[in-house]
Amino acid sequence: MNPQLWITLVCVVIAYTAITQYVWAVYKKRVRPHVFSWIIWVSITAIASAAQWVGGAGLGFWTTACAIPAQLAVIGLTFYHGTKVKITPRDWLIFVVAMSAIPLWVMMDDPLIAVIIAAAVNATAFGFTLAKIKADPSSEFALNYGLHAVRFFLSVGALEVINLTTAFYPIAIGFFNLITAIIIVRARPEPRHTPPPV
Repeated sequence: MNPQLWITLVCVVIAYTAITQYVWAVYKKRVRPHVFSWIIWVSITAIASAAQWVGGAGLGFWTTACAIPAQLAVIGLTFYHGTKVKITPRDWLIFVVAMSAIPLWVMMDDPLIAVIIAAAVNATAFGFTLAKIKADPSSEFALNYGLHAVRFFLSVGALEVINLTTAFYPIAIGFFNLITAIIIVRARPEPRHTPPPV
């Protein structure tokens, strides 16, 4: 079997393993997503997937597009439960700037600059979530971001053409996910050990 097909299948399985437990945790109110992060992520994922499909990305398309239904589910559940994350005027300003950059990314003629802009907008989305984690480390799952880091790093192997332009985005997003997972783990309070009776 084509190695790229195997990598694609593994990436899709990892994506749904990560996102299914995340969606369930949101449904059970154990995780409180920052809705701005997820709106940006699903917007970029949808546009990037469409661009990959039109550009003939082959199997690499599925490693990106497979996350869209679950991302929409997270957004829907966040609105259904009512966002529990405080959104400041500064958040609104950054969100509007980030969303405004998406058309710029789409219209860029230079594909390398386009993927750099896409990665920068994604970094903004991670910024919302990281600020939320700083305020409440228990509001996110490290496993979700760790698995997505693995998925994005592996997805490079599913690309039919590997160069700076095609590999920069998945590597950058994988790095953002890895850093987020590490920050969540480090931000968790250490369990208090009850001293043994004297």
